[in-house]
Amino acid sequence: MKGLILANKLIKCWICGDTANSGEHMVKQTDFKQVFNIVNQQEPIISRENGEIKNRNIQSCKSNHLKFKNEICEKCNNQLTQPYDRSWEKLSAYLHTNWTEIKIKKKFNLREIFGDNFKQDILNVHLFFVKILGCIVEEEKSREHEEESVIIDTKQLAKSILENIECDNIYISFRDTKYNKSKEYVGLYLDQNYNENYVFVLYMIGDIIVNIIFSKVNNKKALNNAQKPSEIKEIINLVEYVGIDE
Repeated sequence: MKGLILANKLIKCWICGDTANSGEHMVKQTDFKQVFNIVNQQEPIISRENGEIKNRNIQSCKSNHLKFKNEICEKCNNQLTQPYDRSWEKLSAYLHTNWTEIKIKKKFNLREIFGDNFKQDILNVHLFFVKILGCIVEEEKSREHEEESVIIDTKQLAKSILENIECDNIYISFRDTKYNKSKEYVGLYLDQNYNENYVFVLYMIGDIIVNIIFSKVNNKKALNNAQKPSEIKEIINLVEYVGIDE
C-alpha cells in the first residue's frame, strides 16, 4: 500500500502550483526537427547522458526520453508559455537559416527578425530559457543526490514567467560550437561546478549554442557578455568560448 501511495504522489507544477501533468521537451521539438530531419525505427538517434551512450530506443522527437519529467501543468506548458515558445521558434529558425553568415559577421540584428517589437520578443526568448532552466533545477532536485542539487529558488523564475517580466539573475548569450562536431547534435549541458551564486547551462542545437547563466553577481567578465533583455539592444554579438565543455 505504501508503494501505491508513493507511486501516486502528486507533483506540483513549479510555475503555478497546480498538478504537474505535462512534460516539457529538454530541447524544443522544432529545434530537434531542424537538426534531425528523420527519426524512426530505421533511423533512430543515439542518446547520451553525462557523456555515456544510453541504450534507449529513441525513434521519435516525441519520445519521453527527450522530455523532463512531469514538472509543469498543461496550462503553463501549452497556454501560458506559448508566446515565449513562439518567439524562440522564430529566432531559432532565423539562426539556423543564416548561421553561416552570422558566424562570419559574429552578430545578428533582432529588428530584422522581429521587427519593431523586438524588445518584447527577446523578453519572450529570455523567458523561454527561464522555463528550461527551471525544469532543469526541478529535475536535479528529484534525483537521488539531492545534496548536490542545483541551488536556485524556482519561485523567482516562476514569478517572471507568470508576470511576463525579466528574471533579474538570468542572462543569455549566443555562440558557435568550439569543436568541429557533427551538426546532427542536440542537447543540454549543465556545468557541474555550479554553486548557490552561479549556474551555467548550454542549450545546443547543431553548431548553435545558447548560454543560459544564473548569476547573483552582475560581473561582465564572468558573464562573458551574456545579457538580460533590458540590456540587449538591436544587435546581438556572438560571444567567444570561455572553457565550458560541450
